[in-house]
Amino acid sequence: MGKRSNGCVTCRKRKVKCDEAKPECERCKKATYKCAGYDQPWLDETRYIALARQRAAERAEEERGSLEALIPSHAVTAQGFLPFEAVNQPMNLSAFQDDICRSFMLYRLMSGPNVSKAVTWWLSPAPRVEVQSQTLVSASRAMAASFFGRVHQQPTIVAQGESLYGVAIRNLKLDIDHKEKRYTLETLGATLALNMYELVNLRANQPGWILHAGGVGKLIQARGPEKHKRYPAKTIYLEARTLLVANSLYGCQRTFLDEQRWKDVPWEDDVSSKTPYDYLIDVLCHIPYFLEIVAHNGDSYTGVISERSIKLKTLEEELVQLLGTLKALHEAWRAHWPNAYWAVSPRPFSVSEGKDTKFPQPPYETVLHFTDMARANDFCMFNMALIIALLLLQDVAEPQVAQNTLRTMFPHLPCCSIESLANLIGRTAEYLLLEEHGSIGYINYTFPGAIAYLALDNKSPQAKYIYEIFERNANSSGFGFGEFALNVPTPLRTWMASCVELHQRQTSYPCSYGSPDTLVSDIVSSENEPCAQPCFDTQDQVTPTLPVRSSSGFAQ
Repeated sequence: MGKRSNGCVTCRKRKVKCDEAKPECERCKKATYKCAGYDQPWLDETRYIALARQRAAERAEEERGSLEALIPSHAVTAQGFLPFEAVNQPMNLSAFQDDICRSFMLYRLMSGPNVSKAVTWWLSPAPRVEVQSQTLVSASRAMAASFFGRVHQQPTIVAQGESLYGVAIRNLKLDIDHKEKRYTLETLGATLALNMYELVNLRANQPGWILHAGGVGKLIQARGPEKHKRYPAKTIYLEARTLLVANSLYGCQRTFLDEQRWKDVPWEDDVSSKTPYDYLIDVLCHIPYFLEIVAHNGDSYTGVISERSIKLKTLEEELVQLLGTLKALHEAWRAHWPNAYWAVSPRPFSVSEGKDTKFPQPPYETVLHFTDMARANDFCMFNMALIIALLLLQDVAEPQVAQNTLRTMFPHLPCCSIESLANLIGRTAEYLLLEEHGSIGYINYTFPGAIAYLALDNKSPQAKYIYEIFERNANSSGFGFGEFALNVPTPLRTWMASCVELHQRQTSYPCSYGSPDTLVSDIVSSENEPCAQPCFDTQDQVTPTLPVRSSSGFAQ
């Protein structure tokens, strides 16, 4: 067979020899024919199609692998997804892990109407363009990863949080050594985030949270109260103040926050913005001063017996004055929110739930519910302050003085004993642990709940109930502070144990208000809501006053 002609289409049709000139052959031009051009060479695309199909198959396999890592195939049934507990598969969050951890943390800690946007500022700074501090970013990432990993029991993510924590610590050291960065809000926020990280991972014999709380206190003290009068510095100060008070109480060490300027200056521009909770923290700031003298066996109790008696008498007078301040706050709070809480039956307890539920069987006939979580927090913190103040008074005064003082100053309380005050805190646990409150409800409960536990006989059903709440919710809430407060022998725990032991040896005085479940009718209702007016009117303000102390620490 001869070779196919390469001539133009027209010449081939005419069956004449083509001169193969391009773009048009000369023979067609001379014969006045329109040259139809030349055929394109045929291209075999079979190999390229096969390669394209192979690449598409590889991409599909990669996508199926990623989906399997996030949602294992054995977790999917015809009816939908299996429960979380039935899927025993480590999570592979890869590139979007930071976003998921941060979003989960903000949802669990920052949801609700009473959450300050300043907390979001220092716990989730990465999306904010104006935040340039790598220390703050790495500290918040460490907090988010550790919180997410603990709640979901993902050790790999917890380990990544530990790695980020190390980076944040190194960056923080550089910032502290830098003259301009040392006292910035970013450095303060990073230290606070690292303190929260330590609270998430709190274990016995690891006092990291105490060290970071001390660092936060030193930074705030060095900045001075004048720099905490406006957002976000003021709100960060208010958030840190509770942590600093807790640190001072557990260490039984006086804090700089008991100076009057730290209670006045941050609110100078807007006095009406000071809430009942803020005034209550003012009172709590003074209690470490008393604990430092009473709880520590040091120079305070040495010397001539007459001098010691005078000192104890001075402490007794100051404690009675502090209780008077608590009484004023209590009356103002009750006047503004007379129906803030009410008694209800406990939620039904199913034996089949066992340890899987965060609600153990309560040892009370009724529990307390509130109009909102802020009122529950006020209620618990007030009773906590009252417990410590009364134990202090019992320690420095005659045995029956504390009982008589409570009966005289707080006639509307349901019972007149320290145990009944601890039981009131125990009865708020069910409300604060409701799912709608997220982890913040448990966090708000840990501080007063731990004090209530320490004020009770640890063999009593009420103490065992509080202990079981902390045990069951430590992981699901993401915070280990409750376990630390109950099990680590802090100076406060040691002192309160001695007070409870002394109280058990003494004669118990009968309560004239009935059982711990009794509530006075004028402070219990399930109908009315609180009014919208400020608790403290600026024109007729109830300002707590405490004794002015000399440099030696005693009242002048």
